[in-house]
Amino acid sequence: MPIAVQFDQPVSGQIPRALVYGGTVNVTSPSPTSVAFAMFARELIGDAFGGRNPGLAQFDLLPADHAAILRSLTIRFTQHPETRRFVQALVTERGCDPETTYVGVPRLRACTGDEHLLAGLDAWRPRRDTWCSAPLAQLDHWMPVYEIADGDGIALHLEYFSQAIANDSAGYDHAVQTSAPLPGPTETVNPFSASAFLTPVGGILQFSGQHLYCSVPNDSDRTRFSIDFATVDVDDIRAGLGARNVDCRCTGSSIRDFVRAADLAPMPEDVVAMLDDRPETVHLPPAQPVFTPTFTKA
Repeated sequence: MPIAVQFDQPVSGQIPRALVYGGTVNVTSPSPTSVAFAMFARELIGDAFGGRNPGLAQFDLLPADHAAILRSLTIRFTQHPETRRFVQALVTERGCDPETTYVGVPRLRACTGDEHLLAGLDAWRPRRDTWCSAPLAQLDHWMPVYEIADGDGIALHLEYFSQAIANDSAGYDHAVQTSAPLPGPTETVNPFSASAFLTPVGGILQFSGQHLYCSVPNDSDRTRFSIDFATVDVDDIRAGLGARNVDCRCTGSSIRDFVRAADLAPMPEDVVAMLDDRPETVHLPPAQPVFTPTFTKA
């Protein structure tokens, strides 16, 4: 089934959300709020590296020291009250109802150009967020903090949106997650199915948590920084709307991680109860050897 990629189209309302549940990808141009959010992230990044060029600091510091700075930085970003306020403002600016829209934990990601620095930070296998107990109505939002190089960014394996893939999600339970690697495919992923999406600073890529995606390996000489967060609409969950589960067998749900955009109130218990028994029974193809994909540009 062809996947539509929309540019600067409406992203709020039940119909636009339904399109994303069906696989549509939205790319929106920078806005005053998204650009200000990126500038705020840059301030935190600059403070963390104490005057060093954040993109090149990996060459000035020992790997362990660089990794320690990144860990402290990403925690500070997630816990900073301004981070939540920016996400709340973005939800409103994009036309979402702040009373029914709930936002997940915002993250600052760092991906260096040096492979030995990647371990434990951003070395992702291709995955679906739904394999990690995400709601089927989850929408993912991703944006770069600095200008990104050609071929850099995030990649979606569009042809796998509605295609079942053998995976190890059956061993994942959000309620008792450990430091073990996140679920990933246990069969070959077509290397030509990955399309890298590039946006300017403040440009936002929005897609379903059901999409198979990964971070594009950074082959530049600079550390890439990006912001991502997720949203769900509780009216859609109550109505049973969301992407179709084709291959997810994890247990538990990350639904309690979301708070109401209007006032950061917790997720209503009736919505939590609806997702306690997920996932549905699915049938997976037999496992095959894992293949590390390469990437083509969108």
